[in-house]
Amino acid sequence: MMEQLSQVHPLKYPWQQDLPAITAAAQKRKDETTKTATPDAIISKLTLGFWLSLLDPNKTENQSLWGESLHRAFPNSPGIIKVVYNAVHDMRAIRNRCAHQDSPLEHDPGIELKKILSLTEWIDPDARLWIEGIERVSEVMRQRPIPPRNDVVIIGDNAEDAVKMYEKVSAYTCPAERPFAPIEYMTYYRDKRIEPFFP
Repeated sequence: MMEQLSQVHPLKYPWQQDLPAITAAAQKRKDETTKTATPDAIISKLTLGFWLSLLDPNKTENQSLWGESLHRAFPNSPGIIKVVYNAVHDMRAIRNRCAHQDSPLEHDPGIELKKILSLTEWIDPDARLWIEGIERVSEVMRQRPIPPRNDVVIIGDNAEDAVKMYEKVSAYTCPAERPFAPIEYMTYYRDKRIEPFFP
């Protein structure tokens, strides 16, 4: 992303911008003799959240950045900033759970792996092949003694709309930020009770 951003601005955006994340990173990594920090040193101190914020489709300036340059950082993506933002957001969420030793059990590891591989391929197909060659998630999943039993989804929010849509087209569209594993049954909650399963 930085490679693409540096081509947009004559001052090599965003290094010369007064962004708190940039200035804090520069302060942490400045060389004691030159009193400045190199771009590589700054990059090493920026968080994944910083890069995600540059993809937030709700920020008008990001739409411009995406159209001018950032889309080239994901040359094999669908080309839609919101799709890329959601993919990076999901990757960051599972990465944070693992990094902070939090339980990832509410996520399906197979699905998360596929999402990470797809995101990687959007950037570099060879990197995806490399990850596929070294990842251990698939093997660990094969060895788990008890398969997951979370095979039911209960729809609470906007249940009436969800039921109408399901009756019309036999499909349910969940919010992009709601992760769940593969399911066998679906039902909904209304009038303080769980209704029978959808067919």
